[in-house]
Formats: sequence, structure tokens, C-alpha cells
Amino acid sequence: MHGLPSDWHLRRGDAGSGEPRTLHIAGEGSCARTCTRALSRLCHGGRVTSSLVARLIGAVFGLVFVAVNAGAANGPWSWVLRVLGLSLFVGVLLRLRDLGEVTVQPRARAIPIYWTSVLLEVAALLVGTRLLSSHGHGTYGVALVAVVVGIHFLPFAWAFRQRAFLPLGIGLILLGAAGVAAGLLGAPGVIVALLSGVGSGLALLLYAATPPALFSASVGPADPSSS
Repeated sequence: MHGLPSDWHLRRGDAGSGEPRTLHIAGEGSCARTCTRALSRLCHGGRVTSSLVARLIGAVFGLVFVAVNAGAANGPWSWVLRVLGLSLFVGVLLRLRDLGEVTVQPRARAIPIYWTSVLLEVAALLVGTRLLSSHGHGTYGVALVAVVVGIHFLPFAWAFRQRAFLPLGIGLILLGAAGVAAGLLGAPGVIVALLSGVGSGLALLLYAATPPALFSASVGPADPSSS
């Protein structure tokens, strides 16, 4: 199938058999088998909700944050952190469906707010990282990423009526600020990377595993225009 690696293939159940569509990955590795089972569960029957997609995106970016920034740690600790991140990611995949469904109605302006936040985020990251690098402060790039990503989540709490975006955004901002503070106090770059990079990745993975009760808690009064 176009778009999948050569050792991946999709199998569809026979017509009328009710057998779900599943994703198969060639190989005997336990990680491949675990991910296959998790993705097959996601493909089974149920409706894909916006909250499920949000948690999945959070888990993917959380794993990326951990995997990239764990390299700053010395020796085996970098692999310990990567294995921890991967384990949390697989755990999130396995229980995404168990977290339940969310039926909160986004506000009428949710999509414009989303795209405005994303575009401003990209612009801030491009300009900010370039300025930091040109002034010899590239070490703080990961802290900038944490702060900007955290800020861009805050409007989502109101736009999508999901309170979970508030602690996530504030947490990422604080982790970014902690990395900057550590650097200004003379800590080496590895501390900045672990605080703002690995810490932010773990925060995103925890967000992905947030119980449904927190996701369903709305923010702000009712918006008549969204009904």
C-alpha cells in the first residue's frame, strides 16, 4: 500500500465477516508486536474522536521530545530515558480506547484559533531559534521550544473546551523557564536539555494518558454561536 514501509501491510477482513482492519508489521520483535496490537485496537470499529487524535499527537511529540533530547545525557542514561519514553508511548497506545470518548462541542471559532496559534508558534520558533543561535545562545533553543509550544496550547482550552490543555501549557512553559533559569545559574547544557526537553516530552506523554474526566471538563461559559 502506498505510504507504508515495504515491510508493513494492511489486511482487511472478508466481506460480511465483521473482522476488523488491522495493521501488520513484519518481524518478530516484541516492540513491533506490541505496537501492532495497539494500532489494531485503534482501528477496531470505534469512532475516532478529536480527543483521541489530540492524545495520540501529544504522545508522538512527547516521544520525539524525549528521544531527541535524551542524547544530552551521558553514557547509558540516554538509552534509559529513551526506553522510558518508548514504554510510556506504547502504554498510551494500548490504553487510548480505554480512556473513553469525549463529546465536548468546540466553539465556533475553534478552527481559526487553532490555525492562528499554530502559525504564530511556527513563526516564533523560526525567529527565536535563529536569534538565539546568532547570539551564541543555541543551548536555550530547547527551552524556547518548550515555552512557545506551551503558550500555543493555552487558547485551545477555551476554543475546544478542554481543560487538560491548561495544565499542559502551563507545565511546558514552566519547564522551559526552568531550563533557562538553570542555564543562567551556570548549569551545563545537558541540564537545560533534560529539564526543558526530556521533561516536556514526559509532560506530553502524561497529557496523552489523561483520564477522560479531565478531558471532558469544559472551560468558560456556553457559546451560543457554537450550537
